[in-house]
Amino acid sequence: ARSRPEVGAADTTKPPPSGSRVAVKFDDGEEYEGTVGDVLNDKSAMIDFDDGQSDKFDFPDPDLRVISGSDVVVRCVALFGDGEESWEISEAAARDAALRRETAELHAISDRWARGAKHVFHTTTPNCEVCAHCLDSPRNGGPGTLKQACKEKN
Repeated sequence: ARSRPEVGAADTTKPPPSGSRVAVKFDDGEEYEGTVGDVLNDKSAMIDFDDGQSDKFDFPDPDLRVISGSDVVVRCVALFGDGEESWEISEAAARDAALRRETAELHAISDRWARGAKHVFHTTTPNCEVCAHCLDSPRNGGPGTLKQACKEKN
């Protein structure tokens, strides 16, 4: 019989992964929500608050509680270089990064079309060597004035 793996409690001595939502209780007694930005090291991280301010926090911090994002951690490995560098980020941050990459790729394609780029379709169909377009081609001794693909490829 299969069993589910045990899920351990989150380690409160380390900062939660980048993208996790947290709430911090300040001296005025109010809790302010924010998102973990850069994880600086094993003991500290930058928190970007919803009001636009950011601050560095050291862990563990009794006034800080994780709201969401600490349950699923995605390990990212560098694609370039020696491959030894890796990061742990929350699932939400990984999804956001994937969405930003997809959006950037779509914008790059549309920008290329806006600049007048052409999409070239490649085919493996051989030339017939008997139609007017093939006979006009310089490779067959023609003048090359039609500048059209073989009619079999259309």
